[in-house]
Amino acid sequence: MYRFTFLLAALFLPLVAVAGEIDPGSAEPPRETQLVYKGGKGHGHQGVATNGKQWFVMHTDQIFRYESPDFSVDQSTLVRNMEPFSHPDFKGTSIDHLGAPACHDGKVYTFAKTYKAYKEGKCEYKVWLVWYAQDDLRYMGHVSVKPPPCQAGGLWNESGGPVIRGQDVYTCVYQFDPEDPGKRRPPSDRLGVFDLHTGEFRRFVHLKGKTYSRPQGVYIDSEGGYCIAETCGGIKRFDSSAQFDRHLFRSGKWDVHEGLVYDLKSHRLTFALTRYRKDLGGHKEYIVQVDLGKDRYRYVDGEKGDRRNDGYTPSTPKRFVARRYCEVEGKRVHDVSGMEATLPGQTLLVSGYTKTNPLRETIHACYDGTAELPITVMGHPDPLYVTGANDVSETAEGCRWSPSRSGKEYFLTTDDGKAAVETAVRVLAMATKAAWEEDGLDGVAKRAKGSIGRLNPGEWGWGDNDKLGFATLYYRPAEGEDIKTVHIEAGQREDAVVLQKAHNTCKHVKVYLLNREP
Repeated sequence: MYRFTFLLAALFLPLVAVAGEIDPGSAEPPRETQLVYKGGKGHGHQGVATNGKQWFVMHTDQIFRYESPDFSVDQSTLVRNMEPFSHPDFKGTSIDHLGAPACHDGKVYTFAKTYKAYKEGKCEYKVWLVWYAQDDLRYMGHVSVKPPPCQAGGLWNESGGPVIRGQDVYTCVYQFDPEDPGKRRPPSDRLGVFDLHTGEFRRFVHLKGKTYSRPQGVYIDSEGGYCIAETCGGIKRFDSSAQFDRHLFRSGKWDVHEGLVYDLKSHRLTFALTRYRKDLGGHKEYIVQVDLGKDRYRYVDGEKGDRRNDGYTPSTPKRFVARRYCEVEGKRVHDVSGMEATLPGQTLLVSGYTKTNPLRETIHACYDGTAELPITVMGHPDPLYVTGANDVSETAEGCRWSPSRSGKEYFLTTDDGKAAVETAVRVLAMATKAAWEEDGLDGVAKRAKGSIGRLNPGEWGWGDNDKLGFATLYYRPAEGEDIKTVHIEAGQREDAVVLQKAHNTCKHVKVYLLNREP
């Protein structure tokens, strides 16, 4: 049998959901996350920026200015620059790729670099800091960026900036080997700071507590926190001392998160996202606007969910599926596919796990909420049924009950005679087939534990009385019971929901059969 632990947000001082009903109140109607699609295949969104009035979207070879953050393409005031490399300064440079934008002093700044020609081996790698006028997006000037060398050889190169504060230009940096640009690079633990006017390297900002991989954007918020967007990762925030604070956003494995804006006051996060999916016909580009405040929801559905969905709308719910490993309190546990982080301020709305189809996993929190932005797990619209037990009935997949040598008892194995449960059972409950089909977990009754080899009718035990080479579950059917048809629930998990601190909560959740001593 299986034993998975699912990860949703941060875990330090656990608040554990025990058996019984947790806050029976139902969930309020949710508000969907806004996922705005814009742009054509092949261009790619490099990021967004705002001057407080207008919004700028940077593509690899185009620039757009919008008058409002709804990014509607039919705005009569839409300003475009469809040929950002047409100025004579670019002649003969092979520069053909723009990065994420940043607004400063009436200009839109970005990094421009050689890309296609360099990958084809036709030119040297070159990076400029370039700027365009905010009013009409005309090219205004550039300066060459001069990255420092790495101790291991090669250079620390820019990626995913810039952010301008005074005369300093901040950007993510990664180790870059000009001789082997395709070589896999280790995660980075720093930002690079360059001079706005000369492009000279000034210093590093060393990040503490977390690294980042394949950076695509950086933003400094109103409290001086560093927000970093990653390819195939998410968006992380480090505080003004460069200490890791929390994850702001996590999504699917093939999502590329790029240039961003984070408003701490409203908790509104806006960023560019490129999604790679075969069922989408390749890739599509989005501007994503997410409210990280208390109206933020993620969706899981045990019946209709799909691990490939993003989980941000009721029509695209996730499903709890164990796929990869994470560490919680130093232990290696299974993660939820694409749901590896339920973040501060989010409410996880879970449906489709019923009394006859319960969630048979422990929901763990590995990223911390705050008193202002708590994490909530909520059944919606019906209660979320969670059990600490596994179905070990004869009809369950991989389960077989065989006669013990005692003559009246039966022991549990897999179909090929191996151990069917990994953890010693501390609680056992039964129901007739009809009672289970009608009432599910509400129809089961716990059975008393006895000594194997001397079990009374209706008792169970734990051990090895048949030279199996492993301990297993034993049961002696009560009068009139058929071991082949009775429904059997065996405890395997001690907890149902483990959250962080008292401000994180469970609502509309029913918990059954935790694997604990009576």
